[in-house]
Amino acid sequence: MSFDREKLLRKLTFELAMNPNMTMTELAKRAKISRASLNRIYSSKNFLKETILERVKEIYREISELLNKNHEDFIKNLRDVIAIFQANRNYILFICRDVFAESVDEKIFRQQEAELTKFFSVGQEQNLIDKKFSAETVANVFLGNITWFLCMHAEKNNVDENELKKIIFETFWNGIGNKTAYDSAQN
Repeated sequence: MSFDREKLLRKLTFELAMNPNMTMTELAKRAKISRASLNRIYSSKNFLKETILERVKEIYREISELLNKNHEDFIKNLRDVIAIFQANRNYILFICRDVFAESVDEKIFRQQEAELTKFFSVGQEQNLIDKKFSAETVANVFLGNITWFLCMHAEKNNVDENELKKIIFETFWNGIGNKTAYDSAQN
């Protein structure tokens, strides 16, 4: 039987995030595959966790690349960052669990926080982000809000992906954005 391995990994990631104590047999049942098939792909629960953590690192690298590029179109870049988080929400949910967060090198979190701070300071320089809060505060609020929002919607398979990205953007933007500058940029 052929599996979409990325889809399987996302499903297993979600299941482990919801119940870190789940056994390989329970994971196979939830993924609707045989235990033997699961073992052929992921020989152990530890190997599965390592695979998930490697995927998390890839996601952080993808976000990092976006945050370190030219931000001539800041709003588009912000939407792109949100899209990456949203497309990988099961991995975000996984890494939010204390039991798994400890497995990620703290430097990765600190680097992302620094890159987001720099990104939001560019938005402030472009007068698109309200300056009443520091860029670091905006970055931390962004991370907290997007993580919380995605964790709340991770298990909902009937959520329209574009609508979810729009809701996240509009909710965040309405809290920190310079609405006049945003309206001007849209025209």
